[in-house]
Amino acid sequence: MTENPSHLSNPGHEALSRPRARRRVGEGAAPVQAAQRTEATEPLFPHLHPIETERLRLVPPQPHHIPTYAAFLASDRAAARGWTTLPHEVWRSFAAILGHHLLRGFGPYVLEAKADGRAIGLCGPWWPDGQAEREIKWSIWTDADEGQGYAHEAARAMLTHAFTALNWPTAVSYIAPDNTRSANLARRLGATEDGTWTTPRGTTVAVFRHPKVAP
Repeated sequence: MTENPSHLSNPGHEALSRPRARRRVGEGAAPVQAAQRTEATEPLFPHLHPIETERLRLVPPQPHHIPTYAAFLASDRAAARGWTTLPHEVWRSFAAILGHHLLRGFGPYVLEAKADGRAIGLCGPWWPDGQAEREIKWSIWTDADEGQGYAHEAARAMLTHAFTALNWPTAVSYIAPDNTRSANLARRLGATEDGTWTTPRGTTVAVFRHPKVAP
């Protein structure tokens, strides 16, 4: 919080008997610049190449994905999972995904449809501080794209990426007990339940351990 400096500029506190030195306009004054919000214009993570599947291009997250991500977090789909965010928190949340790539050297990719380039969701490796194990996570951002097999298609590609390119020894997916759709998807991917994990916030989730993909 910035302190209100009004008490320092009250002209009534000037000593009238002390003449002020004259100053030419602009002399000694720091240039004033309007605050501007800017986004990166060059692609982020240019060293990361897209991963292609039959219907998808999995690409590193970019600033132009933020509006679609924001619409998802403002939707009933996100609210049903208990994900409630204020508008300004969306930017911070997306920045955390970008930061994960920088700090860990890996992170989730955005799913783009080959047919029209629209952003469908997020999927990929995730291991933030405080999380017990390396995870493959996924989310589909709209009801229209739910149930089309996109999460399965992306997760298979990302599991291969994690076990081969990243050389992970193991991978799990943490799934809330009431998220039956994701639990069924994990089983379709060959994962088996391996106990539970309690998050630092006290939420208990099921641990689904994925079989290792041979290089």
